[in-house]
Amino acid sequence: MPHLFSRTRALLGVTSFAVLTAATLLGAPTLAQAATSSKLEPGQYVENLGMRRYSEPFVLQQLTDRTYMVFVSTHSATVYVGDQGVLVFDSLSNGYGQGVLDAINSITDLPVTGLVYSHHHLDHLSDAQLFVDAATVKGTELRIISSAAVASQVESYGTVIPAPTDVVASDPGSFTFEDLTVYFEGTKDTHSIDNPLFLLEQERVLHYLPEDFLPYFRLVGLLDIAPMEETLRYVKTLE
Repeated sequence: MPHLFSRTRALLGVTSFAVLTAATLLGAPTLAQAATSSKLEPGQYVENLGMRRYSEPFVLQQLTDRTYMVFVSTHSATVYVGDQGVLVFDSLSNGYGQGVLDAINSITDLPVTGLVYSHHHLDHLSDAQLFVDAATVKGTELRIISSAAVASQVESYGTVIPAPTDVVASDPGSFTFEDLTVYFEGTKDTHSIDNPLFLLEQERVLHYLPEDFLPYFRLVGLLDIAPMEETLRYVKTLE
């Protein structure tokens, strides 16, 4: 891994479920629980998440003043609320994207103006049209962002989803959303050929899939746990 983030490590007290999962995997103390009505602190996890994500329309957890996690059944999305619009990492699928939109509407009236395709698996992308339609209803266009690797996989598979409007050619690479800088770096963790880490720099939040199904890693498409363990060890250095 080329370690894109090494130059920013001094800035990072990364708060994310990927980091929390990494800590669990690597033998950190048991994580505390946190209510979704308050910000998640390092070392905390969502209370009763395993039950709530399957029994509630969505579980919304605040991470920072502007960043949230949304859990809908088996999947999750990261949400950043800007001054003019909202950035979402992954639209989800099977109607779960509507749960993400409902969660966003519960915290802000701003439109979703940015959607990131994290990797090409359809269970993370196939509800993208819901976000295009929601933006249209609010009188705006949706910016769809992906890496060149993701765009290539979407095209090669003939996936019927809205095409990315902004493709970042380099890997490691970056893009901006309002005042937020997002860095990304491919992981080669065997979940997907194009699965990266995304670092929301000013928020000190990391978006990484898969994040909280490590005990069942083969169920989320990991052919080998070792590359993911290496990735998560790298994530831990960002703390």
